Amino acid sequence: MQAHLLAVGAQDILSPFPGDSERNLRRVFSQALSHAQAGTPVVLFLDEIDAIAPHRAGASSAMARVVAQLLTLMDGMDKDRSELARLVVVGATNRPNAIDPAVRRPGRLDREVTIQPPPASVRCKILQSMLEKVPTAADVLEPGTEGDGWLRRFAECLPGYVGADLAALVREACQGVVKKKLMAAELGQGQGTQAVITRDDLVRAQAKVSPSLRRGHQVQLAGGRATSWGDIGGLEDVKEELIRAAVWPIERADQFRALGLTPPRGLLLYGPPGCSKTTLVRVLANELRSAFYSLTPADVYSAFVGEAERIVRAAFARARATAPSVLFLDELDALVGGERDQGDGVKHRVLLTLLAEMDGVESGGANDDPSRAVMVVAATNHPGQLDAALIRPGRLDRFVYVRPPTRDEKVDIFKVFTKRMPLSEAVDLEQVVDKIPLATGADIESICREAALASLREGAECVEQRHFDVALDSCHPVITPKTVEYYEGLSQRFK
Repeated sequence: MQAHLLAVGAQDILSPFPGDSERNLRRVFSQALSHAQAGTPVVLFLDEIDAIAPHRAGASSAMARVVAQLLTLMDGMDKDRSELARLVVVGATNRPNAIDPAVRRPGRLDREVTIQPPPASVRCKILQSMLEKVPTAADVLEPGTEGDGWLRRFAECLPGYVGADLAALVREACQGVVKKKLMAAELGQGQGTQAVITRDDLVRAQAKVSPSLRRGHQVQLAGGRATSWGDIGGLEDVKEELIRAAVWPIERADQFRALGLTPPRGLLLYGPPGCSKTTLVRVLANELRSAFYSLTPADVYSAFVGEAERIVRAAFARARATAPSVLFLDELDALVGGERDQGDGVKHRVLLTLLAEMDGVESGGANDDPSRAVMVVAATNHPGQLDAALIRPGRLDRFVYVRPPTRDEKVDIFKVFTKRMPLSEAVDLEQVVDKIPLATGADIESICREAALASLREGAECVEQRHFDVALDSCHPVITPKTVEYYEGLSQRFK
């Protein structure tokens, strides 16, 4: 095109002195038009245009004047069509809804292009081009027999990473190599060897560099002890169902496409409180090679009108931008309300927004490609109170009953929570289990903690049977036989 690029940002336009911002804006447009009049095509690039032309409804009077000046200048371009043909105004923003609507109407910025994060194949090419410029181990860059080399597989583990994130990842890997080289030099090792980026360096860098789209929004896993399926005692049937419903559509996306299978749109985990529903989702997040987001009622509800619906839409937008991804809705009954909350206008609007987003109405339609899908995983203790529109096929269409553990599973759970404790050989966990027929996983965790504290108070070297007896005195299971009967009935109904 051989056009002249005139790039300006908010720092070039905005000024604290009255009238200076408008004057700077007129000067920029004057420069662009002078180039156009000389016969040179011009691209006027307004970076971070949301800072230059914010929504006037909440802006100061000074910013409102800047927006009005920008509108006047853009409308004035229509006076000379020959000059207009040689001048293109391009704006860039990552907050399109913060721009004043008048700027986005036809005749001004009338063409909008959404730039999504690159797919795995493009991420692989970006990484390869960056790594070829720095010393890198040969096994990192090898293409593989059918283009399925290690770097391609590594790129598939980076959903949501954009070019800047990949650059930060490579930079972090380089810093790790330099640090290792310096430490080796201090120890008198590695003399004469070239420091190169290895596979382990990139994997370690990935753990430190998260995609910018997910920062502050992904579920935090560090607070939970469980990181794999083996860290959850029992519930093997529930784990298997979760793997089939949530893991297979992502890990076996090619097979799903070949068979014409559509992955479940949503997954509902229900059961009595304390039965490890949220823990199961934490482990699912750790097992999946996909972006993971979490929404709770505390995250959504706000004192400002319309803010709750905006947060729900923003969460789905982020999940779609980094697909394949999982969006976890914890305490769903509190998030969207139940039959008792039909008069609550806010919860009803949140429910309508959630339904629209799950249907893809507001975001351009649902995607049947498993590798680009967003799976909604919800958890609730009150599935019978949910709106029928939410649990129909195409929305939350797969139900997983997270039941109370059996006797043998309780023993397994005790073993999970006590594997790091110094237990006396005389401790009989089966005897402890027999005294708590209605205990859940949360109850067992509490008992183990109280037993350890009792041992600590005595100054004992290990946890004895008597410490568990003390802990049992403070254990008050939250579920009753009627509770179990109620959920068993629900499970038969949902089947």
